[in-house]
Amino acid sequence: MFDDLTSWHVANLVGLALFIVVALRRRYTATSDSFIERDKNENAKGAPSTFPHVFPLLGSLPISYLWGPRDFVLNRTNFFQTAHPVRVRILTQEFYAVSGPDNVKALFKNSWVCTSIPFVKFALGYAFGLPAKALSLYDKDDSGSGQVPHPDSTVEARNRIDYRVHLSLSRFLEGKGLLPFWNRFADNVTQQLHGLHDDIGSDWDQRDDLMKFVGDEATVSIINALCGPYLLELNPHFLQDYWSFDRNLQTYLQGIPWFLAPKAYAARKRVLDAVKLWQQHARDHFDDSAIGADGDDPFWGSSVFRERQDMFLEMDGFDYDAIASADFGAIWA
Repeated sequence: MFDDLTSWHVANLVGLALFIVVALRRRYTATSDSFIERDKNENAKGAPSTFPHVFPLLGSLPISYLWGPRDFVLNRTNFFQTAHPVRVRILTQEFYAVSGPDNVKALFKNSWVCTSIPFVKFALGYAFGLPAKALSLYDKDDSGSGQVPHPDSTVEARNRIDYRVHLSLSRFLEGKGLLPFWNRFADNVTQQLHGLHDDIGSDWDQRDDLMKFVGDEATVSIINALCGPYLLELNPHFLQDYWSFDRNLQTYLQGIPWFLAPKAYAARKRVLDAVKLWQQHARDHFDDSAIGADGDDPFWGSSVFRERQDMFLEMDGFDYDAIASADFGAIWA
């Protein structure tokens, strides 16, 4: 009797499994046919269709992207190669993939109705290790990126992170902060190159990697011009860790856990610790008398970092660790 009962349960499980497989297959076929038909329509309008997927809970989970990102993106059967914009569901998240020059042009023409918050949050969280409390501020910010918040927004002015971060960077890149930075960079890189000439002399010198050699010298000048001299002085190995972070950027963005890539995450920890040390040194030693005529100072470097300290500390969820992550993102960018 027990054997009969077991056989009955097995038969039911097999039948249920077959039913689920058939149902999923029919669902996928129906949605796929509808999607293909819409994709062929040159005059398709309205909300983008959802890219077909077999399992409702998983969505279009791109597992093959983890070991072959280039091949995945260039594969003609995936959501990056569709003729029209498409909505993609992956687990609990949704995003839109836009390809084709006409679609990209249309997107940029109407960029004023778009928001960069999902992209910024993804990059800061995955690549630069911004803590969850600070990241949650991006989810709560429904005030828009304009000077005047959306009428229905309930976000406090101090927590308008999208607008305030954009404003601080715009003032630096488009305002009075850019010229002093550029002048410092030009002076610094000139000194670096003269120093190399004095060290090497008129004789040829063998280098394993010319691009790395030149890139290191230029990066040192950029960091000194941007952050002042103390970031590199206090952290002699920052440049090596910076490039190690840069080489492992794909690892962070893919969401590979730290225990599968310990060296990559150790490099990120070192660069973040370096930024924290530099900023703690600036907090301990800066006073207003250090500010030059251009508004910058040797401890914080460009005034944008000094101003961002005050700005972020006004916001919920931000502490010194979170500020270091956000500022390293600005340095890397």
